[in-house]
Amino acid sequence: MAAISIHHEFGKALSVSLDAARVFTLDYSSAPKPFFHPLCTVTGRVLSNFQPSDHDWHRGLWFAIKFVNGENFWEEGESGPHNTQRATAPPTIEPTKTGGVRITFQLEWVRHDGHVMMDESRVIEFQPIDDTSYSLDHSSRIIPREQVTLDRTPFTTWGGYGGLCFRGTRNWTDSKIHLSDGQITDRPTGSPANWGMLTGKLDGARNLHVSLAILDHPQNHRHPSPWYGASGLGIYLTPAPLFHEPLELAAGEVLWLDYRLIVAERTLDTTEVEEAYTEFARSHR
Repeated sequence: MAAISIHHEFGKALSVSLDAARVFTLDYSSAPKPFFHPLCTVTGRVLSNFQPSDHDWHRGLWFAIKFVNGENFWEEGESGPHNTQRATAPPTIEPTKTGGVRITFQLEWVRHDGHVMMDESRVIEFQPIDDTSYSLDHSSRIIPREQVTLDRTPFTTWGGYGGLCFRGTRNWTDSKIHLSDGQITDRPTGSPANWGMLTGKLDGARNLHVSLAILDHPQNHRHPSPWYGASGLGIYLTPAPLFHEPLELAAGEVLWLDYRLIVAERTLDTTEVEEAYTEFARSHR
């Protein structure tokens, strides 16, 4: 098994590597929202896109709700103050009993005038699986300080998105989106599923196949989540619990959203993903 190493630029970002290959960087302070970029395979092949020209607030893998009581925590205009997710301190990093790494940090969802609307505890757990793949758990525990409505842009030709989101590099070709019900599509728009997976090929070598699956924990609110995404040049995938309707939370009410990513430098068989989902579903908060 490859050795795990961590480089922490304290107060800004941390990177996790397997042997000499960086598998991800978590930047928790340089943008209005924390994000993972690059997000890579076990050998360092980059899967994520960073600030594409069509949506420059898309950064690799990130978590965001579009509207909190009408305040936009999604787009970031060129001028004026932004609503932000602010880390209150650098993350804590610890080994897990299974040979992985757990990263924990606290966030405040802050309105542009400095008013804190919600608190969040976010836990990231990295676990190598084999020579070609690893898992990345992403757990958010959100507690509003006041009654809030979490909302999205209602879907027409676009919309419905929000939550844990991935934007893929334009070097990812022949991409398809697979859902747990057997559907293979270029653009899911609200279909419920236990998991969604992107497959395709990367530039850089002949027949370099890659996969990224996102598993939706059965204890998540509105499980099985509706899914939204796209393949092609605008690769995008998100389990979107607000796709069909907004969500009201009382002050102090806890919203848990837990996901597991499986990242592989090969094409994952759907049976493998289903087995991984079954294992993930057995885990409890």
